[in-house]
Amino acid sequence: MAINNFNFNAADYVRSGSKRVITCSSNAISGNFKYRFYLELIYDSKTYAYTFRPNKDDYGLINIGKILQSIVSPISVQQVLTIPDADASLTTNYFQQNIHSMPHIINDTSDRYAYLSTGGSGCKRIHAKLWDFYSSTANGVPSKQGSAREDYYFVLTGTELSTDSIRFNWSDYKLTANNKKFLSHNYNALGHTDAALTDYGSVAILNRTDDVNTAAYSYKFIVNYYNSSDVLLATQDFINSTDYGGKYESGGVTDDSMIIHFGCYPANLNKLDASYERPSDNPSCTYYEVYIANSGSTRKSNLYRFNIVERCDKYDSQRFAFINRFGVWEYITFNKKRTDKIRNKKTEIKSSIFDYTKTYATSTGDYAEAPFVPGVAHESRSVKAVNISEEFEVSTGYLNTGDIAKVRDMFISPLINYINSDGTALAVILKNDSIDNVVVSHKFEQTEYKLKFEYSIPTYNSIIY
Repeated sequence: MAINNFNFNAADYVRSGSKRVITCSSNAISGNFKYRFYLELIYDSKTYAYTFRPNKDDYGLINIGKILQSIVSPISVQQVLTIPDADASLTTNYFQQNIHSMPHIINDTSDRYAYLSTGGSGCKRIHAKLWDFYSSTANGVPSKQGSAREDYYFVLTGTELSTDSIRFNWSDYKLTANNKKFLSHNYNALGHTDAALTDYGSVAILNRTDDVNTAAYSYKFIVNYYNSSDVLLATQDFINSTDYGGKYESGGVTDDSMIIHFGCYPANLNKLDASYERPSDNPSCTYYEVYIANSGSTRKSNLYRFNIVERCDKYDSQRFAFINRFGVWEYITFNKKRTDKIRNKKTEIKSSIFDYTKTYATSTGDYAEAPFVPGVAHESRSVKAVNISEEFEVSTGYLNTGDIAKVRDMFISPLINYINSDGTALAVILKNDSIDNVVVSHKFEQTEYKLKFEYSIPTYNSIIY
């Protein structure tokens, strides 16, 4: 007797925020004692075990959605070890650096640029095994029985809507034809992004993955540079291999490389050396297109276009990155007024102005007592600790439809970064309680927001005496 019907609902990728139920039945429930379904989830060389009761009709309905949420989380650093940007004279690959400002240098036999990153903790393959669990006698100790039913979950960080079904259709994101999508940069129907030459950022794709995505072509990224007359100026290939921070296997990967990030904004590409074609090498370039291709350079994705723009210099650009519903980074830039505010919560102690440690000696003259010396700034209220928090408010300016959708997704994002002009990042928290409360204007179908952020780590450390 054994589990005779089972469905792991593992035929495709699984987002951690999705609904995920294992359904099963067994002919061993009747006639045995203390019966349970026994589930093991195996990952990172560890095994986690759970038991579940059959329902009143002797079926197993095992909800593992909350369990999956605790297994994966988004990343902020490139997964390969590289030489720090702050001191390129070093020769040891030791640091996991900022993912937004890839490429970083891998120093092997010669300097090599890691322009890719795998998904890290943002994705994981989980081995699921299901057994009968019971005792054949009333007083016996229950144990696993028979052979396991098993399958693999390919779990990605991400969220779903309440209206989504248990199984999401990933076909649009599997890179098998020239109309397939990246995991990021899909807010504009044409796949267009405005970017200044100083902007840093990345795109992300689903890699060819064993079992669930074996036909995808993710062999390389291609960047084509064009001028305003749509004349092709130059082409640059970026191979998806471990030499450059990525990974590609003909049979499909099974590790954290099931997601690949590529640093391809203008500032990222301009970090490469002269052996690469860069925006800076093509001064007449007004836009470039990024896409995925197979080893024969046949396009296997949509074209993602980056329009090179010059932003208004009245205000400094405020650039943010946030995790989207697929667990990868999106970017948005605001070019309006920013207001900074520092809050300081003080802890005060009241004390006597007299110094009781002094000796009360007999003296003559005006200074008859040592415990109080005139002319000194005595404190009866003293600050013993301060807790400093920093906030800033950003006006978005009027937004197009795609950027409005970005702001709304950023509002529910679990992780937001503020991108400095040099590509470095600071973690921030969006403080607005409601997206509806921050709408400033809908005049003439133009929407503007005021967004309040707080630094996750204050610039000024708390002071304690």
